Amino acid sequence: MPSHMPSFIPFLLALPAIPACGVGFSFIFFGFSFLLKMFVGVAQNFKARIMNIPKIKTYRMNDEFKNQNHFFILSKGYNAGKPLLNPCPNCFVVFTSNLEEREYFYWLCYGLWVGGFFRQVLTGSVIPFLRISELHQVINATRSKVELRKEALLNSLEILNKLSAHQENLVKQIQLIKQAKKAIMYKVLR
Repeated sequence: MPSHMPSFIPFLLALPAIPACGVGFSFIFFGFSFLLKMFVGVAQNFKARIMNIPKIKTYRMNDEFKNQNHFFILSKGYNAGKPLLNPCPNCFVVFTSNLEEREYFYWLCYGLWVGGFFRQVLTGSVIPFLRISELHQVINATRSKVELRKEALLNSLEILNKLSAHQENLVKQIQLIKQAKKAIMYKVLR
């Protein structure tokens, strides 16, 4: 048997002779079912890698959230589009399926905000604001572009998380230095 011939060919050749229409039908049916199973498996793996589109709603003060799979995006002012971990009166809530998606979309929105991508779609002259539909458009357009370079994005997300933790430590250290200065001055002037 040649090396390029699939292993199931000898099995098919050993089958008893069946009329031509039966063989054609069985080959098409079983061949199709084999391909269908193969594509369903590929589709399931593909679905596992693709992240769901996040659900975005306007934040209301009396809303309560059951899990941590959400973050907030500022909706008004020149900082509209800035992702936040804590709510404020003028913001949207972005709901995701899990914490991994939350991190992904939080940092994606952070990059869009820093890059000024949300400023292009702000509406209003006195107090600019961001509409939910425009927010969806910008996030989805960028997400589809970033999916092609997902490995680089994941590496960047890891670096950004480390930098954020380092920034929080520096802020705490600055607060401790301020407290130490106050304590020294209080001790001297007392």
